Amino acid sequence: MKKLKIVVMMMFVTLLMTGCGSNDTSIVFDVETGDKIKVTLDESDNYQLIDDIPFVVSQDDEELSKGTFMNENGYNQYKELVENNEDVNILDEESNSNIEYIFFEYESYTTEYNYIIMIKDSNTGIVLKNTVSQDSAEEVFSRLSFARD
Repeated sequence: MKKLKIVVMMMFVTLLMTGCGSNDTSIVFDVETGDKIKVTLDESDNYQLIDDIPFVVSQDDEELSKGTFMNENGYNQYKELVENNEDVNILDEESNSNIEYIFFEYESYTTEYNYIIMIKDSNTGIVLKNTVSQDSAEEVFSRLSFARD
């Protein structure tokens, strides 16, 4: 019976230790809309979230994406421009429990792969810009989460 207790305790400690290895980093921004917005990044594979305005996501010291906050009115205007601009190629548009977003490609002097994001239950939107590649933009976005704090 004593051996069984020891084995059970060792399994329990192992399970607890497994949960301690999170690679997520969160930063809470006090945005001019009055909201506190929590931005979380999965930092595995040398990704890094840099606490600045605009916030930056990098990998191995290479800047990949920049995120800038805006108010709800700014988001709605930006959304209308994206949806009505023939130079914009909308790649994805979705809504989940925390955000709604449009992912699009825009060509000017360089090609940009951008997300415009509205955080639900807030007055805050985000423009997440990436000039590296579509794959890079999608990978960064998949590692991020946003919520009103």
